[in-house]
Amino acid sequence: MGKKKTQQEKSHDNMRLASGKFTSRNKLIVFLYLLGRDRLPLGLIEGIMEQVEGMSSEEVVYTNGWLAQWAEYTADRLGEND
Repeated sequence: MGKKKTQQEKSHDNMRLASGKFTSRNKLIVFLYLLGRDRLPLGLIEGIMEQVEGMSSEEVVYTNGWLAQWAEYTADRLGEND
């Protein structure tokens, strides 16, 4: 017979059922999920997204080359800069 679930485990199961089962191997989705879950409020992330989405398609000139190169390197690591 299986181990009896704790109240916390039951609560987690209920939250998963309510929010829907979701799986992904996409590293960007994993990154954003962990960022929103553990580090930044979703409202802050959404504000950044609105800023990016509102940009024109013109090439961006960055004021901090080192930071821009880190961002490019990180995008490459996530496989999102092809």
